[in-house]
Order: sequence, then structure tokens, then C-alpha cells
Amino acid sequence: MSTVRVGVRCDAGPTRGVGHLVRCLALAEEFLARGHRVDFFGTVEGVGWAARQLADRGIPLHPGPERPDDLVAAARRHGLDVVVLDSYELDPAGAGSLRAAGVVTLAVVDGDTRGQDADVYLDQNLGATHGPLPGRLLAGTAYPLLRDAVVAARPAAPRPPTRTPRPRVLAFFGGTDAFGAAPVLARVLLSTGHPMDLTVVVGRADVEADLAALAPGRGQAVRPDPPTDGLPALVAAAD
Repeated sequence: MSTVRVGVRCDAGPTRGVGHLVRCLALAEEFLARGHRVDFFGTVEGVGWAARQLADRGIPLHPGPERPDDLVAAARRHGLDVVVLDSYELDPAGAGSLRAAGVVTLAVVDGDTRGQDADVYLDQNLGATHGPLPGRLLAGTAYPLLRDAVVAARPAAPRPPTRTPRPRVLAFFGGTDAFGAAPVLARVLLSTGHPMDLTVVVGRADVEADLAALAPGRGQAVRPDPPTDGLPALVAAAD
């Protein structure tokens, strides 16, 4: 089998979040496992954990072309056979331009295809449905983009429900918590007065400062953790 050269166009940052990159990383892991070449194109800034995910896997990161013509030029320059597009911001005409240039194009979407003309559409969301599309549709939870570390942490069977006087609670709102939800939820949880060990994954300094200002009650503890490769283990350990 010949090596396929795959390009992935996505961005990550404090306001964009890291969701596009992380789910594309799951797809990249599968391509790499099958012996193919993967290059990422885009801007990854202010999210060191996300950038390390690429570096740890030896995946090159190139500046992200924005315009359709520049996408095609980058695909030709790097000899790409396939391009994955995962963005709410890129010009949707880019997919059609790549396709017209003979590059197989996969658009990762969340409900709205934004009019992209792709060979394949992937919408992994629960209950995802779409009307007629120019290309093939992979929709729903039969096509989840889960990194290898997440799959490896999944237990063979769910733990039986057990009552615990001080549950371990995990709060995670993506790699950057772009909307600042963690402090809001933490206040609500602490206001119950119930004892708990609350771990909050924090990717921004302002969110961490808001959490530090909270006053846990009796039997309550709040522990901020930075985005980490250990997240799947935290999920598995939570009550």
C-alpha cells in the first residue's frame, strides 16, 4: 500500500479552543498507525499542551493558508493527497477548490456544513442528520473522534454505581474553557454544601484566578489542574 500524504487544516487558541485540533489529532493518530504521512496547517498559539500533542507525535505544523487558492497551493507544494478541513472560520469555498484540484477533501462539521463542497463529511454529534450533500456523509456516534489515550482508558465495563460521602467530581470545559464556565459551575457545586473533591481542568490564568477566589465549605476541596495527557485517567477516576 502506498503512503498517503494527509494535510489537516485547523486552528487552536485561547478564544478558539482546542476542540478542532484534538479531534483532528484523533484522526491523525489513525492515519499514522496505518503508515501514512500527516502534516497540520494552521495557527496553534497560547495553548502549549495542544502544541505538544503534535510535537510528541512528530507531526509538522505549518502556517495555515486562509484563502482557497492558498489552500490549493499548499496542497500542491506538500504533495497532499487528502486534506481535512475543520474550522468555523475558513472560507467554505476552500473545500470545493481543493476538490476541483484533485485533492480528496474531508470536512469535519458540527451540524452546519457552511456550504462546503467536500468528498466526505464527518459529523460525529449525537443524532446528527443532514439533507442531500455532494459527498459521502459519516454522521452520528458511530464515527467518534477519540484519541488513543481516551480509548485505552475506557474500562471493559462501567463501574457499578456506589454511594460515597465525598464524591470525586471532575469539571472540564475543553482545553481553554473559552466561555469561562468552570468558575460558574464550581460556585454552583460548592453552594450545595455537599462534601466533594472537585478537580477543575484550567487552561487560562484568569479562570484559575477566579477559582482561587472561591471559598470551599466544610469537607469541600477545589483543585485546579492544567490540561494534561492524564485527563482520561481523571475522567475514569471521577464519581
